[in-house]
Amino acid sequence: MTSKERRLAFFNDPQPETPLCVNCKHFIRYYYMDQKGNFQPLHFGHCTLHARPRKKLAYDACEEFFTQMIKAPGVTDFAEK
Repeated sequence: MTSKERRLAFFNDPQPETPLCVNCKHFIRYYYMDQKGNFQPLHFGHCTLHARPRKKLAYDACEEFFTQMIKAPGVTDFAEK
């Protein structure tokens, strides 16, 4: 999957099984607090798999190290409001 295809999949039709950083258990997504006090997701974060955290975009992917994130039932992401 090319970078352009990953970006289009992330913004147009996000699926939990797509091998993107946002779906990987090693990815820590960054958030910011808006003026109303709600947390809003940003489109970048960092990867904790390596010794030094590496900054990544949410639609990046390192397919050889990708591990599917497993969410507990009833747990939602901030973006799913």
